[in-house]
Amino acid sequence: MPRALHLLADAAAFRPVVELADGALEAAGLARRGGRVASALSHGEQRQLEIAMVLATQPEVLLLDEPLAGMGAEEAALMVELLRKLAPRHAILLVEHDMDAVFAVADTITVMVNGQVLESGPPAQIRASAAVRDAYLGDGFRRSSCVNRLRATRRRWPAASKGRAAMSEWLLETRELHTYYGASHVLHGIDFRIGRGETVGLMGRNGMGKSTLIRSMLGLVKPRDGEVRVRGSAMTGAEPIASRARALRTCRRAEASFRISRCARTS
Repeated sequence: MPRALHLLADAAAFRPVVELADGALEAAGLARRGGRVASALSHGEQRQLEIAMVLATQPEVLLLDEPLAGMGAEEAALMVELLRKLAPRHAILLVEHDMDAVFAVADTITVMVNGQVLESGPPAQIRASAAVRDAYLGDGFRRSSCVNRLRATRRRWPAASKGRAAMSEWLLETRELHTYYGASHVLHGIDFRIGRGETVGLMGRNGMGKSTLIRSMLGLVKPRDGEVRVRGSAMTGAEPIASRARALRTCRRAEASFRISRCARTS
């Protein structure tokens, strides 16, 4: 059949594709909803569907931007359980304001303030950090103690240890990443790395640079300085989405689905 006519073919005829879709629905907890129109699903189920759409591309890395946004307590608990289930087989970067959810699923938590890394470490360390508490209470991120700490210490990613991937196993890294929006300097020398089977929670107030970091990794925003590396190889600015998609076996929707979720809500 000519390629242009494939859209008219019975979808069931493409068995490998159907099997991938069925497997993704099952992995996302939607096996019993496979026959439903997306717009008939609940808000939480539509978010699960968005993750299923990403899983169908067989990614190794999931970059999730606020997957719990707009969810009630019950739906949020189901999403947290889904992320826990996916964690052993994927590297997951989770940008989320729900601190309870981040602490429940993350192996490592990084807190960003004004485009810089304030603190990185295991959940217990972050929970006990006075600087993190200052950053989240009132207008604490403007307090001198927090600002002075940022100026005095260039935070580096924790060294490889038990529970952290070995250096040769990093799937995704950024090195000294500086990203601008026009004249606004948004990311200030961000060093980041994530390994196979690891979940990293990225926390911070609105406007602290969390989503910009994901967009810089995907090439949706071109960093002015620094580099993004996939399995040790530097990604260039040329055809950023295509090159990163091939390297990570992921897709643009991995970042976009939680910001532009209506794209998946067809009727």
